[in-house]
Amino acid sequence: MIPVASIAALAYIFRLGFNRSSGLRGNSHYWGAGVMKKLLIGSVALAISIAASAPVLASVINWTLEGVTFDDGGNANGTFSTDSSTGDIVSYDITTTTGTAVLGAVYDPSNAPFVANNVSGPNSFRLILGTGLQYLNLTFQNPLTSGGIDPIVIGNYLGSDTAQSWECNNCFPIRLVSAGEASSLATPEPSTWAMMLVGFAALAFAGYRFSRREGVAA
Repeated sequence: MIPVASIAALAYIFRLGFNRSSGLRGNSHYWGAGVMKKLLIGSVALAISIAASAPVLASVINWTLEGVTFDDGGNANGTFSTDSSTGDIVSYDITTTTGTAVLGAVYDPSNAPFVANNVSGPNSFRLILGTGLQYLNLTFQNPLTSGGIDPIVIGNYLGSDTAQSWECNNCFPIRLVSAGEASSLATPEPSTWAMMLVGFAALAFAGYRFSRREGVAA
C-alpha cells in the first residue's frame, strides 16, 4: 500500500507541473529557479516518504523453475514468489508432469491451498494439494531473500522432514528431484527507488543551473 505522504508528494509535483504548463506555456522562464526548487523539494519529500515506508512495503522476488527433473522421468516447471525479508513463499503456480512413479499435478492456490514454509529445514517450502494426499517439497541451497540462481537441494529421501526435494502421493510412492534450480531478478527495494528519485531531481536541477549560467554568459 502506498503511504499517504507519498501520495501527497506526488500530487504536489503533478499539480505544480500542470499549473506551470497550463499558464506559462511558451514563457522563456517557464522552468524558473523557484519552480525547480519546488520540484526538487517535492521529489525529496517523496523519496523520504518511500524510504520511511520501506519496512512496511516488503519487496517480492519472482522465481522461475529451470531444468527441474525427477528420477522417474517427470519434470516440474512454473513460477513462485517469495518475500525478500523472510524468504517465505507468497504465491505459486507450479506444474509437474507424470512419471513412472507419481502422477503429475498443478500446484496453485486453487488446487493446492496448503503451504508450509521451512518445514524441511531452511530455504524450503511444501505445497499440498487440496486432497491432502499429494505433496511437492522443494529445498534450495541458498536463502530465497535475494535474486539470482539458487540450485535445488537433491538427495535421498530419508522418510523424515530433512532437507530434501521430492514429490509424493501420500508419500508412497515417492520421486526425488534429480536436477534443477530457480532463477530470479530481484525487484528494487523501496529505498532504492527513493534514492533514484533524489538523483533524478538533483540532475534536473543541475542541468537547469548550467543552462541558466550559459544564458547569462551569452
